Amino acid sequence: MKLLIAGFDGLDSRLFEDTELPELKKIRETSQWGTLRSEKMETGASWTTILTGWLAETHKLVGFVGPTKENPIWFGSRPHDYIFDELGRAGFTVGVINFPTMRTARPIEGVGGWMVAGWPYHPNAYPGTLEIQPDYFTSLADYAHRYAPQREPSCLHHHTWWPYLVVGPDEYYKLTRENQQRRIEIAQNAPPVDVLMIQCSMMDRIGHILSIHPDYERGTKHKDEYERVLELVDWSVGELLRRFEPEHFALVSDHGFHDRGHSPTGTWALSGPDVFPLRLDTEQENFMPTVMEAMDIKVMREGTSVLIRRSEQARQSEVLAALGYM
Repeated sequence: MKLLIAGFDGLDSRLFEDTELPELKKIRETSQWGTLRSEKMETGASWTTILTGWLAETHKLVGFVGPTKENPIWFGSRPHDYIFDELGRAGFTVGVINFPTMRTARPIEGVGGWMVAGWPYHPNAYPGTLEIQPDYFTSLADYAHRYAPQREPSCLHHHTWWPYLVVGPDEYYKLTRENQQRRIEIAQNAPPVDVLMIQCSMMDRIGHILSIHPDYERGTKHKDEYERVLELVDWSVGELLRRFEPEHFALVSDHGFHDRGHSPTGTWALSGPDVFPLRLDTEQENFMPTVMEAMDIKVMREGTSVLIRRSEQARQSEVLAALGYM
């Protein structure tokens, strides 16, 4: 596999920076990584900026789930701008699983691939969400989430937090791990692709329940619970890397948390044969152009690539050494 992009909705960069869990620690040590600052901290707007390289004022998906009745823009309204379509047109087959706002699956442009739609999802898979979703979203939902068993509260995409409160943390984490296992198995059993994109929201669910408090730097009172869900993220990363062995690996989240609300402290990381590992904070709109450059594809966006290559660093070191600075 040429590239694997793993999205973890709500993975705060402060948690990513602090954790000593083995897979996430290895990502920090081998990647270009840092805080991914949010232009807008709404789910639909943030993920669309991440995946297109356009600011919200340009792509127009400014609401929580993307469209509103007053502004009925959804991801299909900008069909040529998404990273998976750019990769498809460049000759890579792409599989997409579960990214937010992509609730109606469609073909990948270019050489093709496949898509399992993301949230909002079919109401039969999660009837409790009808309490918070506008009615007209149900007609846009995709049936792919019927991969999940119909017993509540298990579904392919946990995008509400009531199961944790209903069944308790032990059962919730068990179900969440089972659901993530299903996503990975769907990807593994689907037609092979050059690029896989897969997203889950386990961090977001726990973040809204527990919050990262303003005094996080002095230690959150829910540290054990965060460590528990981070273990699921760490396990997920390990499973994905083990099963698919990608040449390039990107990890990305759309926001962090502040007092149960979103904060502009998402996370990004990118590793690959020519990616120079270092800490580099950047903006959401720069993620897509950076990943594309790592795949040797140039795109014109409001965001720009911040990729630093090993080969470039080596050449700079040679020049500095020749000038007597090293």
